[in-house]
Amino acid sequence: MVRITKLAIILPTKRTSVLTVIADGESVLEGMTNNADVFTTPPVTMLAFAAALNLLKDSVVPENEKNTTTTNLMQKRKEDFIKNELLPNSNYVLMVANGDRYIAGLSGYRLNKEEAIPTEPSVFQAVSVGVGNVVGSTVVRILDRAGCAFFIVKRKVGDEYVMHDAFNTLTFTVTGLPSGSNILQIIGKKGDYTSPPVELVVRAL
Repeated sequence: MVRITKLAIILPTKRTSVLTVIADGESVLEGMTNNADVFTTPPVTMLAFAAALNLLKDSVVPENEKNTTTTNLMQKRKEDFIKNELLPNSNYVLMVANGDRYIAGLSGYRLNKEEAIPTEPSVFQAVSVGVGNVVGSTVVRILDRAGCAFFIVKRKVGDEYVMHDAFNTLTFTVTGLPSGSNILQIIGKKGDYTSPPVELVVRAL
C-alpha cells in the first residue's frame, strides 16, 4: 500500500449550508485562539475573524422571517467569510504546518484524510548469486523490490511450475533443489497483486 500524505484543508463552498460554515468558523476561531503560540501572525487576526463570524451569525434569521433580501444577505456574508477569512488563514496554517498534520489540526480546520491505495508490484530483476552452502541449495538476489512485499519461488518440474518456497528478503537461499541446473519462476506479491513472473536458471550442488 502507498500512503497518501499530502496535507490539505477542506474549505466550505458557496453551496455549503450556512450552519456548516458557521461551525467551521467557530472551530477555527477556537483552534487558532487556543494555539496562538503556534499560529502567531495569521493574515486575518482572530479579532477580525470573530467579527466577521458574528456578522455571518447575525444574518441567519428564522424560517418564518426569510425572504429574498435576508437570504441574499446571508449568502453574501457566507461567501465573503469563506473568501476573506477562512481561505487566507487556511493558506497560512498550511505554511506553518509545513506538512505536519498534527500542527495543522491544532488550527481547527477540517483536514483531508490520509488514504491508502493499492499499487501493483512492477517488474523486478533477479540474479543467481551461486550455489548455496548446503547440498541442493542456491542463492538468489532480487536487485529491486519494485513494490513487492515478498517473493514466491516455483520450480519447473516437467512442463509445470510447482510451488517451492517464499521469501520476504532481497537475498535468499532456495533449498531442496535437485543437483545441477534448475529453472525457477519468481513472482513478487503484495496484497492481492502479483508482479509479472521472472524466470531464472540456477545451479545447485
